Amino acid sequence: MATLNWNQPLPDGACNYNPMLKSGTAFPSVFAPYLGFGAMNTRTLVGNAYWDALEVNVSHPVGHNVMLTAAYTWQYNLADITGNSLFNGAASAQNAYDLMANYGNSQLNIGQVFSMSAIWTLPFFQSAAGLKGALLHGWQYSDITTIQSGFSLDPGLSVAR
Repeated sequence: MATLNWNQPLPDGACNYNPMLKSGTAFPSVFAPYLGFGAMNTRTLVGNAYWDALEVNVSHPVGHNVMLTAAYTWQYNLADITGNSLFNGAASAQNAYDLMANYGNSQLNIGQVFSMSAIWTLPFFQSAAGLKGALLHGWQYSDITTIQSGFSLDPGLSVAR
């Protein structure tokens, strides 16, 4: 779901926008199809998003009480609408008249993620009985470490639209 402005300024010649808008000296509504009106936002079910990934997971017991796990994900997410929330209407398009002009990396794209975890079953009190065994037997220490690249950037106009 995306929010589209049907009163955004029309493309001007060879440009996808009127160059005067970039200077910040003109109001966008001057070049809009419905003069005198501001933004006419509509929430609509449009847009395409594609996600591809390579996922690798390795798990190996080390000794009697230690388990190591490592996972790596290479992913690529493309979309023709912008926003980090594609499904609640917060996404938008720079050009409501041509969504594919905005096709590229999604703001949800995180290219690489590496995660490693370790679980250590504490060997203390393994053979304890009674209340001591009930309270202290079977405790584990675990750690999860994640290293990832950042989100994709989404450049746009440097002035308010």
